[in-house]
Amino acid sequence: MSILLESDRESPPQSHLDELSLRVTVVFVTTALLTLVWSRFIDDGLEHVLGVLRPCPADCMNVYDPAQWSAVRWLASLLLGLFSALPLMLFHVHRFARPGLLASEFSVLRRWTVATSVIAIIVAYIVMYRLLPVLYAVGHDQHTSAGFEGQYNAVHVVMLALYLVWVACIFLASWLLLHLSGQFGLLTAATADWYRWRLYGVGGLLVVVTVPAEAQALSLPLLAMFIITNEAVGNRWFEHMPHTLGTPSPRFDQEGRRRLYGLIDCACLGGNDIRVHPLPEGYAVFQTEGLCRSAVEQERILEQTLRIGLTDLIVTGCTTKACPATFQNNVGRTGATLHGLDLMRLQHHHVSTASTGLQLQLALSGFHRNDIGDDDGIVSLLSEEGWLPSDVLFMPEHQGWGPYGPQPVLFTH
Repeated sequence: MSILLESDRESPPQSHLDELSLRVTVVFVTTALLTLVWSRFIDDGLEHVLGVLRPCPADCMNVYDPAQWSAVRWLASLLLGLFSALPLMLFHVHRFARPGLLASEFSVLRRWTVATSVIAIIVAYIVMYRLLPVLYAVGHDQHTSAGFEGQYNAVHVVMLALYLVWVACIFLASWLLLHLSGQFGLLTAATADWYRWRLYGVGGLLVVVTVPAEAQALSLPLLAMFIITNEAVGNRWFEHMPHTLGTPSPRFDQEGRRRLYGLIDCACLGGNDIRVHPLPEGYAVFQTEGLCRSAVEQERILEQTLRIGLTDLIVTGCTTKACPATFQNNVGRTGATLHGLDLMRLQHHHVSTASTGLQLQLALSGFHRNDIGDDDGIVSLLSEEGWLPSDVLFMPEHQGWGPYGPQPVLFTH
């Protein structure tokens, strides 16, 4: 599902693939060159790391498999190359993703990628220089007190440290993504399952498949911890509806389909006097001054339609024929249907001083009558409001219910 905003231009898929290939090639070549550069100095770096992680004062670390140590050298060089290429990677990620994202989505992506990069460096420092030296020293003291002579495999020591840094970064990155998405309104009750499937699927897979062979027993506990902690962090937003005027309540049409309605309270640049007040129950209400003239308001409504999962948008002022074709097409791409009450024209037929709230409710009842095929709702509405004039009329050409005149009387008082 994709929408085409005013500032967007439609391009063939092949152009996006060509751009992606070019950007990936630039990042790959740069990372490869930086990896080769770091490989010239990696021995000194690993010697320094082993000196920090060494659990005992004397020499108690050995390399029992030279081939594994060679793999560690290149892995460490690759990681340093990736860290060095982070600014370039972020630049290309942002430039490639920007045209296909809404403003709030791009803000989340930009903040998440930059913050995650900084957090990864901080986590690496804390784990390598503060946490693991203490844990290794405690483990060595336990071995010594038990009468063992400490001899440790340098490959396992370094690989375990790298894996702990990796897992910590995955956990923190997922928590940060949930927090930012919730703060910007992307994570709601309507999108919770979408986030769960993708975040738990990708994050859980990364946690499980990268577990070293020596630590396979950690797979299930880490996976369980990953899901539980993310549920705790995201619980604040998993049941939260987006910030709109009113909360949509599910309705069912004649075919039993579940519908969520959004009401676009459009002033039609001052031409529509019947405004949404008080707010009708069961609708998400969007207030705009001129929907057909403002690309910003159109984008805001489209964004909220996606966030809430609305199935129907109802414009109060017009029949939607004045809405730009791009907006109508984008509404269809979100899976919603666009409707119009045409209150701006119907207000010229009023012969009553009934409140605008009642006028709106009558129009909505006439709209839903087409869905449920029942006139009882209109009669009930008039009875609840305590307002029943001498005649309640039905306008021709499917114009709706209301105190319009003069036409053949449908209900009399």
